Amino acid sequence: MRNDGQQIVTEVEERLSILAATEAAITASLQRAARLRQSILKRAFAGLLVPQDPGDEPAATLLERIRVTAESAETPAIPNNRKGYQNTRNARPRKQAAVLVTVNPDYSPTTKTKASEQRLNG
Repeated sequence: MRNDGQQIVTEVEERLSILAATEAAITASLQRAARLRQSILKRAFAGLLVPQDPGDEPAATLLERIRVTAESAETPAIPNNRKGYQNTRNARPRKQAAVLVTVNPDYSPTTKTKASEQRLNG
């Protein structure tokens, strides 16, 4: 009987050891993934992920052209709903949410929308 108890203790210790090693490997992998994500973003913003076309206009020129176009464009009026509040749900382009999800994987469009509406509606 004592031998059976010793076998159980030995088996439990082995499995706990395997569990601890697995946990350490997962933690190391998560840290590596975070470093890789930052490295990829850094290279993306530096323009190092794809070959650059020398015929492309510089970013400063493109941003200036976008700014001028945005300033000259009429901003559409936001209609009021029945309660008199502005309808802000459709005021922004949908592509903005996709960009935020790409840059910040923890971003939640539902949470962001609720927070924005609370700020706007006081």
